[in-house]
Amino acid sequence: MVNKGIHLINKGNYLINKGYKCILITDERGIQYTKDFIGSVKIIYASHLKGNFYFKLKALFKLTLGFFQSIFIIINLKYSNLFGL
Repeated sequence: MVNKGIHLINKGNYLINKGYKCILITDERGIQYTKDFIGSVKIIYASHLKGNFYFKLKALFKLTLGFFQSIFIIINLKYSNLFGL
């Protein structure tokens, strides 16, 4: 299976080399793919919803926080083009 994260890094680097400003927004799991990215990287909170009741509450909090982090980043950067995977 081909890793989609690597294709996103390559696309971002291509756009940076063409003169665009690119910022990659990822969570802790995606950090491993960002070492080859030449733009800036923003880390947000994320989680999954597997586990006991306490873990699910904690995960919902992290997901909500990550959602607002990403909205805040997008609004403050005021880009004309956004794409995601």
